[in-house]
Amino acid sequence: MDNLYTALTLSLISRNKCFAISHIHDDTEDLSTDYSSIVSNSFTTNVLINQCNFTKEQIAIIDLSQVHTTIDLIQQMTYIDSSDNHTYLKNIILWQNVQHLSLAQHKSLYKLMLQLDQYEANPSENYPISISIEDRELEIYKPELFTIILILDYKLYHNKLYIYLKEKFWFSINYVINVDSTQEYSAGKRHESYQQYILDSRKKLQQIFIAPDIKKYIYSLIVHIRCHRLASLSPKSVRVPTMTIDYVSDMCKALLVYKEVPEMYLTPDYVKIAMRKIGYWLVDWEYNEKFCKENDDDEYYKRLEISMLTGDWFGSDYFYANEYIKHSRAKVDKESPTGFTNRIVEDVLTSVRPPL
Repeated sequence: MDNLYTALTLSLISRNKCFAISHIHDDTEDLSTDYSSIVSNSFTTNVLINQCNFTKEQIAIIDLSQVHTTIDLIQQMTYIDSSDNHTYLKNIILWQNVQHLSLAQHKSLYKLMLQLDQYEANPSENYPISISIEDRELEIYKPELFTIILILDYKLYHNKLYIYLKEKFWFSINYVINVDSTQEYSAGKRHESYQQYILDSRKKLQQIFIAPDIKKYIYSLIVHIRCHRLASLSPKSVRVPTMTIDYVSDMCKALLVYKEVPEMYLTPDYVKIAMRKIGYWLVDWEYNEKFCKENDDDEYYKRLEISMLTGDWFGSDYFYANEYIKHSRAKVDKESPTGFTNRIVEDVLTSVRPPL
């Protein structure tokens, strides 16, 4: 649970970014058990309520497979304050079973998140945001602390999210469920006022210095990811958007503030940590279903595609290119941010040398 608390705190310090929790079942699991609910309830009780002092009224746990319209979703995410009769978003929103939804439903969620962010226009505080849904105009107030958290099942790893929806969540953290463990969670860090701690931490972000060499290092990592050989198989899901530069910088700054390091400047070690967390989530060449699965029916099209991408594969023989691709597929890794390996990110972190 400590890593979940850290992920939540970093996201809130970085001005309310959204993140995902990828839960990994223990080997002795019962297939009939709803592990997403177990993770949501445990995270809510141990971290959100006991450690962060949120109330149940400030938290919404939503099973998206049971929500049929965007209006229904908004109603579960909000409440009406009796004192001023205004509609407010709850502070912490947990979305379950997003991997079971269709592409059209993913696109609907993406449109909703765009409106909640006001299309990343940095709206003024203390003013409501306007949301247009089904010919209705809603005015909703956003709290100072707000985030949406995806609860993902590692067994549904190949049920890919709509790529633009995925990019609205800046990283993933894994959580291994040990069903045999009876040990209770003992909270680590505590603050008298968690909200005040987050607001004070945000003020410190501007004090952190990023040297030009560190900026160049971040740019080099992004460029090498976008130019990786496997990127040609699924360009949109590998060639990460330019917002990734801000994601990495923001995470590095938030880590420094969270760890209360006296030296307020970034080092390559923080950049590597941030790139691994963010890159494992955003970089995924296996959106290309032909190459991520063993299927002899697609052999002809796979050969044709490789032969057309000679610039990226340097005229490699198909047999060797196919072997390389086979060894690059994601495998279960309980220590990684997503619960799976990521060949591209590890290649880049190894090949790009940090500044001295």
